[in-house]
Amino acid sequence: MSSETLPSFLAALELSPAAQERDVRRSYAQRLKQIDQEADPRGFQALRDAYEAALNWVRSPREEPMFAPPVMAPVMAPEVARADPSATAQEMLHALSHSMVAQPLVNLRMAQDRLHAALDDPRLLDLDARWMFEGGIAVLIAEGWQPGHQFLVPAAIEIFRWRVEHSRLQGFGRAGQVVDGVVTELDLYEQHAPDLRLSLDKVMRLLRGTERPEVQFLMTHMQFVEHIARAYPHLVHVITNPRNIQQWREWEAQAIAARPAPAPEKPQHWLMRIVDRRPGLILLAMLALAFVLLLFTAPKAPERPVAGAPAGMPAAGAPGAAAPHATTNKPRTPADVAREQGLKAGMEAISAAMAPAQYKRPPAVDYPAASQRLGETGKALIRVMVRRDGAPGEVEVFQTSGHDKLDRAALDGVRGASFVPARGPDGQPINAWFIVPINFTQDRK
Repeated sequence: MSSETLPSFLAALELSPAAQERDVRRSYAQRLKQIDQEADPRGFQALRDAYEAALNWVRSPREEPMFAPPVMAPVMAPEVARADPSATAQEMLHALSHSMVAQPLVNLRMAQDRLHAALDDPRLLDLDARWMFEGGIAVLIAEGWQPGHQFLVPAAIEIFRWRVEHSRLQGFGRAGQVVDGVVTELDLYEQHAPDLRLSLDKVMRLLRGTERPEVQFLMTHMQFVEHIARAYPHLVHVITNPRNIQQWREWEAQAIAARPAPAPEKPQHWLMRIVDRRPGLILLAMLALAFVLLLFTAPKAPERPVAGAPAGMPAAGAPGAAAPHATTNKPRTPADVAREQGLKAGMEAISAAMAPAQYKRPPAVDYPAASQRLGETGKALIRVMVRRDGAPGEVEVFQTSGHDKLDRAALDGVRGASFVPARGPDGQPINAWFIVPINFTQDRK
């Protein structure tokens, strides 16, 4: 068959009359990558028409006559010509958007029913219209947050099989890339532990609303919100209102500015500044000084020579002689009492100036299923070194629960926690040990 008699749809795909179905699909996939549906809708439509016609060609049985007439592309009669697929898809998308405004989506099941009802409409039996409707849903999602998107997004991912058929999204240009990022981030989001998922869901709900969070929430959770925005940029863009994040930043700055300024500190004596900076060293020095003072201020018995005893040494039973290993009850002088009270007060002041570590994100501990079946319970005390940056360092079992599986679960949970580090007397973060109690009981789920 010469190039002059070759059907136009085969020529458009650069196929021969002997092409098989796999050749048609391969050629179509190669040309689809070269067309941007949004920038060149006519070119995309022409490619789809050629693809459908070529599939019908290779699937239909053919017998070559002795004198075959030129094969022309099939031409539909005007009375049976199909509707414009693009217009049909736009009409269905408009109807779906209108229904979401008139009756907002309130759960996942409702979103699934809306999409299934649209796809079951006879107008979307046309493959091109159906494909363009799917692309329109991707564009609608990629444009950003609208009320109900938190239900529409997972429903569309499931119904259009975007999680397993990533190639479908490649045909939707930039919108498909955004939705592909949403699918990836949603998979990571759903893998978090239940306790962390509750915190994430709470922040996501608040970001979709219009109410101003409480000042305490902003002061304690804003760092967590910033982490969510960095870790899930596509997901935040489509199922929350990202403008709220900037608004929350401004409210947090206002709350910080409204806090009363700390009272000016009184100048410290040089000795107290040394104590604040080096409390451990000063404490050791005080203890050593007290010990030396006790040695040199202890009263000595008068040495009186007794007949029969060497000069300078008291005889046994003489006044001042002490039995081996015997201790003398030395009377406490007012100076001794004052010295002990001063040492005690100094130690209490140093201890009060220390700020212990606290939770920033408590440990999420999984109760092993095997331990639950066996009825294993117990309380484990986990000792963790909280570093200056708040991250857990060395983690060890301080007191066992009595079961190895429970101890390992407690260790894994504490390793995933984060802390506000302890602070020394000068207010600077320091490394400090922290004891975490983990209690495994049968009512724990």
